[in-house]
Amino acid sequence: MLYAWIKILHIISASVLFGTGLGTAFYMFYVNFQNDVKLIAKATKEVVIADWFFTLTSGIVQAITGFLLVYLKGYSLLSPWVLGSILGYLIAGACWVPVVWLQMRCDIFL
Repeated sequence: MLYAWIKILHIISASVLFGTGLGTAFYMFYVNFQNDVKLIAKATKEVVIADWFFTLTSGIVQAITGFLLVYLKGYSLLSPWVLGSILGYLIAGACWVPVVWLQMRCDIFL
């Protein structure tokens, strides 16, 4: 029963992570065509807050629940599909960290 609940949480956090990424990307793409600097600045600030709140928390939940699921099933961390998942997660994180750094440099969030 514990496995099922963790799996549900893992799926929900994956959906939030993916949905937030698509939603904020579309929002920024759409707003940037409005040619209104004040609107773009406001939208950017909102997107940064959403990214910090949803992307960071769901990314953390993804890692924790992923490792818990692997542990509860007794899979090896050296299994090709587990290593592939971890590598994909690390690549995605490596792409996100520079964005966070740039956002902090712009003082949009802070």
